[in-house]
Amino acid sequence: MAEAGPGVLDFVVNSVQNRAAHYRERAAHLRSLAEGEPFGHLREKLTELADQFEELAESLTMRPHVAAKHTQGPTPHPPPGTPPEPPPDPSRPPPMTDPPAPIPIPRPERPPPIDDPPPSPAA
Repeated sequence: MAEAGPGVLDFVVNSVQNRAAHYRERAAHLRSLAEGEPFGHLREKLTELADQFEELAESLTMRPHVAAKHTQGPTPHPPPGTPPEPPPDPSRPPPMTDPPAPIPIPRPERPPPIDDPPPSPAA
């Protein structure tokens, strides 16, 4: 599987930022609707929804300590000077592992043998 390059990381970050901006726009729209709402109960519900969109947008915003963790990539590199790990030798078979435990297969019991019918008289 190919590793994610900086272009993919930028795309993900931009996508998250775009979604957060969209949620903030929704929150602002809901707040403007709430301001013009004459019914108190509906005004409260619209404000609650706006708050939820704001919280959602905030949860998507990358924090500096989280962003720093992602800049090094998904897999940390070995320290400089570490010799590379040699590839496996193709002439050697892969290491053996323990075989899996056998799966018990239920077998039906054999019915008792049926006695041969008595011979019929020859006509």
